[in-house]
Amino acid sequence: MNKLNVALQSYSIIKIENSLKPRAVRARSLSTDEIQKLLINARTSGWYGNMELMEYIVNCGLSHEQDIRSSIKEDIFRECRVAREIWTATLRSIRKKLCLLLPLSKRFSRIDAVRKYRFSDLATPGLLYYIKRDMNNINVHVYVQALLESSIPEIKIKGKLLTRRERKAFINKEKKGILEWYLDFHNIEKNILSRIPMTLFPTEEERFYVAIQLASTLDWHQYYRIVFVYNLLLEELTYNSNQLGGLDTTLSDTNIITGMPAIFGHIVTPKSIPFEVCLALLEDGIRKDLSRFPKIEQKKIKTMVDQARNATVMIIRQKQEESKKEDIALELLNQFALLINKDKRLKFGSCFAYWQEYVAHQRKEIEKSAREFKEASQFLNIPDCYLLVEGISDKIVFSHFLKLYAEYGIAIRVEECGSKEGVDRRFRDLVKKESYVGSIVTVLDADAGKQYDNLKRINIGNLLVKHFIYPQGTLEDLFSVKRHIKVLNSLYPHGGSIGSLDLRGSKRIEKKINAVLWKKKSVHFDKKSYAEAMIGEFKSRRHIPAKAREIVNATVDLAKARLKKLPKLHSYLSVDRLSREVLANIL
Repeated sequence: MNKLNVALQSYSIIKIENSLKPRAVRARSLSTDEIQKLLINARTSGWYGNMELMEYIVNCGLSHEQDIRSSIKEDIFRECRVAREIWTATLRSIRKKLCLLLPLSKRFSRIDAVRKYRFSDLATPGLLYYIKRDMNNINVHVYVQALLESSIPEIKIKGKLLTRRERKAFINKEKKGILEWYLDFHNIEKNILSRIPMTLFPTEEERFYVAIQLASTLDWHQYYRIVFVYNLLLEELTYNSNQLGGLDTTLSDTNIITGMPAIFGHIVTPKSIPFEVCLALLEDGIRKDLSRFPKIEQKKIKTMVDQARNATVMIIRQKQEESKKEDIALELLNQFALLINKDKRLKFGSCFAYWQEYVAHQRKEIEKSAREFKEASQFLNIPDCYLLVEGISDKIVFSHFLKLYAEYGIAIRVEECGSKEGVDRRFRDLVKKESYVGSIVTVLDADAGKQYDNLKRINIGNLLVKHFIYPQGTLEDLFSVKRHIKVLNSLYPHGGSIGSLDLRGSKRIEKKINAVLWKKKSVHFDKKSYAEAMIGEFKSRRHIPAKAREIVNATVDLAKARLKKLPKLHSYLSVDRLSREVLANIL
């Protein structure tokens, strides 16, 4: 390129050069509503390599700078750089709000600062996996050729303007140099692909395409990290007081930033080396075939293999029983993985060095995530446990008892079913409902023995279930006569005073209360107002009657047990490839 003294110029480039002159640009961060719209657009058009998102961010951040917006739109790369500045400012704005809430939190003490990211920071194995996969659906050669021909309409060599055919031939001949100049001219970091092996993207056109995709991608990793903590903190501060016992157990009223990308777990560098990659690296380390790595890293890997072997030998010797070869191989692999995970650079480079193994790992994780998302969707917007009761007084009292437990992180819904038949019917509906995967507790009055026996015979599948029936009468029979007297005289002050003799006898307490109220107060028994007054007598857990405490404890325990059933990520591991010969060389 330099020898030919080529001058590349075009109308767009000249305009860009003029627009790059120093000028004060006042950009603002995105509002919450604008972020939500951005996420909606991303779900529609894609999370990476998306110029629509860049344009949207620039339009929002420079909404008051119309002339600057117009000049920026003529250079997609400058638009990407400006979008990066606005996005960084947006993340810092969210973090600033988060820092104001941190002193009120019991779970978090600090959050990492937001730093201005480089495009090369986005070149993680996970994101490159997606880009590599998408490259199979496009003709990169045609794409790059069309981009260069459209953005470089004129080429002069020694003052002579090349014809269209000559320009096309020149671009083909000097494509490598032109692509390097193109990225350099647009201030795309020269080291954007420095850590990526040439074998992954062997041609200059492919590497150029990757650079464009990275330049037009936002730093979703920092966004996820900040918003994840922000949402947890806001949820904690807003819902800690009424997490249990309320009818509304959803978080729909909270001003939480939603719409998180589902690919976060796959586009960032793995927190720990994938076992498939670790296995391949260990095999090569044992065989001393580490040509994929620089010499300095080869030495590190050999040292780690020796350390892992020594640690494994020590662990095996400490065990009393004889270990199987598969157990020895697994222990060796675990010890080696622990050492690799301490070296971020080596962990990162291993994903590229063993690209096929990394891709296999990613595919398994993506397939597993899809299955788990389908399973986890059954857990959205539903309580961790239903507490099904007959009447309104049961609902009021048990809701209060649950609040006394103040358990954070679980949601329990106390549901009034109207009657013993209603409890039976509602329970059967939940059991038959395929989308509900949770736990259920039923509570019946003493006269519902038939329904109680029927409920216990129902096939509940994978649900967590427990049934209760009062030993006698209703909920009110669990309370002491002393409490009944205090509440009745306080709730109905007019008329004669009610004493312990008025409530003696073997009848259900509800009937006795109804009779004495009419006799001494000339009023009918209102169970709702009575329950609302009764809960004021219970200030702590120790005041709860034994049977009611048993029901509440079971409800909370089932809710917690249901949370443990949530899908969890598990590592895929296979030690079959560690042959007997390899093991013989290890120990």
